[in-house]
Amino acid sequence: MNVITSREFYQNTGKAHKIAKIEPVLITKHGTPDIVVLNYTEYQRLTQLSSSRSLYDIFASSNPQIAEIDLILPDREVDHQRPDVEF
Repeated sequence: MNVITSREFYQNTGKAHKIAKIEPVLITKHGTPDIVVLNYTEYQRLTQLSSSRSLYDIFASSNPQIAEIDLILPDREVDHQRPDVEF
């Protein structure tokens, strides 16, 4: 990701526009990430992903090696007695 300062962005928006057609441009303000400029096609892809996919779909489509890990949890103890507390 290309990073430019807000000052550079205001002085040369054409350069940021050209770069954003290829990859997102991170604009910083006082050294802190502030805004990301990206092309419209990428914006559409990201907004469609977030609105049309469930959390299951997102995890299922990630790295298949991670998705196949079995999670083994120990049995829970049934002792639910509250401790004596004095006020």
